[in-house]
Amino acid sequence: MKKIIKLTESDLIRLVKRVIKEEKGENLRGKLHTLVGKVMRLEKRMEMRGFTSDDKDVHFVREYEEAEMELEEFLQKHPSMNDYLEEVEDHFIKQLYQ
Repeated sequence: MKKIIKLTESDLIRLVKRVIKEEKGENLRGKLHTLVGKVMRLEKRMEMRGFTSDDKDVHFVREYEEAEMELEEFLQKHPSMNDYLEEVEDHFIKQLYQ
């Protein structure tokens, strides 16, 4: 059975703002997931090949450092995403190391 509900203009505005805020948060979490994944995959690749951060001339090391810097900048720009960082890292650890 369908119901008709009445919303005031202020209710509707509040609802739309909430939806937009939630979508923005999901987009940020997606970006965090992408950045963490990139860092952890490069880290794993370097580990498998025996590279260290001292091997500055190695392509993977430079790429890893750039990805790590991009993640740090993202977290500085969006400090609220720090709350999700451990959860995302755990996700990738399970995928890459188990």
